[in-house]
Amino acid sequence: MYAIPIQPNIPAQVFTVVLNNIGYNMTAKWNTRAGFWTLDIADENGVVSIADIALKAGSDLLEPFNFNIGGLFVVDTTLTGQEATLSNIGIDTLIVYVEPV
Repeated sequence: MYAIPIQPNIPAQVFTVVLNNIGYNMTAKWNTRAGFWTLDIADENGVVSIADIALKAGSDLLEPFNFNIGGLFVVDTTLTGQEATLSNIGIDTLIVYVEPV
């Protein structure tokens, strides 16, 4: 299990992660109008594979895409049912990658 390195109170951020031994560029954006985070996943060459995944709790965010690299989940560490916000992401809510079995 691996927590994606997203930072609170930074509404647009780009970072690189290694998932299932493959490097990916991720772009996280806070959607002010809708009040939630979105995530783009691109390969190391910048080719976007998945765009604008809504970072909502409750299911594997990658499952609908047949990406076959594992699972990506929003986890509320307070166990109060809260969603990721601009100020709590990376603190009370984590984006967690789980390797494939």
